Amino acid sequence: MQVESALIPSHAQCTLMISDSVQLTDVNYDNVVLPRRAQLDQEMYEAKLARDEGRISPSQYCEVLVRCMQARQARLDRGMQGLRRAMQGEDTRELINRNFDLSESDVNESREQARRIIMLKLENWRRSEQGILRRRGTGGF
Repeated sequence: MQVESALIPSHAQCTLMISDSVQLTDVNYDNVVLPRRAQLDQEMYEAKLARDEGRISPSQYCEVLVRCMQARQARLDRGMQGLRRAMQGEDTRELINRNFDLSESDVNESREQARRIIMLKLENWRRSEQGILRRRGTGGF
């Protein structure tokens, strides 16, 4: 299947090939070294600057974008495989963090945010229950 991306400029004349036959479980990413998210962002930014300055052609820019998108997709696939293994009890927290390229501070921040959301929902539920009980208790008077 051939897809033209709306995000790539029309003058670049790029098309992306998407393979329907590759399944997520077909590839084992455990021993594959993938670039970090920051490296991919930097590569895309540098390619955009080079294209804007005329140092590379639009087709070369598209090749860089495709390469970065494939690496991001591989990172996502590896993370999803890790989550599936974690749900089955096979993966450790360290492997999950590695799969999603998370630092310890990212994990702690995410955990703290989740804790705040849960506490807020519990408090709202408690207040709602108290309001219902107050209305029921004073309904006849």
